[in-house]
Amino acid sequence: MVASLEDWVLCLTLVERIRKETRLPSVPVGCMIEVPAAVYLADTLAQTADFFSIGTNDLIQYLFAVDRTSPAVANYYQPLNPAVLEAIKQTMAAGNSHHILVSLCGEMGGDPANLEILLGLGLRTFSVDPSRIEELKNRIQGLDTRNCLLTAESAMK
Repeated sequence: MVASLEDWVLCLTLVERIRKETRLPSVPVGCMIEVPAAVYLADTLAQTADFFSIGTNDLIQYLFAVDRTSPAVANYYQPLNPAVLEAIKQTMAAGNSHHILVSLCGEMGGDPANLEILLGLGLRTFSVDPSRIEELKNRIQGLDTRNCLLTAESAMK
């Protein structure tokens, strides 16, 4: 969970140290975008990351300062809230400007109702529960990315 540039530099340093100790070749090292601070730092993080993965479960929880497992505040856990969509959009923009892959993991990507908006935001790589793959694949095949873009823009208002 990267929350500062110092966290990211430490991650890169540890990976490199372990790589040298084990005499293994370099591997791509990506950054999880799971807290609002990482969204704000995404452009800087993208300069040294090989890829991003947006962790929607934690990101949504931290954006709204709610415990997603608590029924008392469950109504604040809103995956399609414009603030969440803006965080994804900003992360996508940083990844695109530095030519790195941005993927999405978490429950948000596994919900077919969210696919049109997520595709409209530019996401093309999702990590989802294997039991959802066939359903999501079928849903994606029926979508037009131009319409997805319009749906995403509308959802952000």
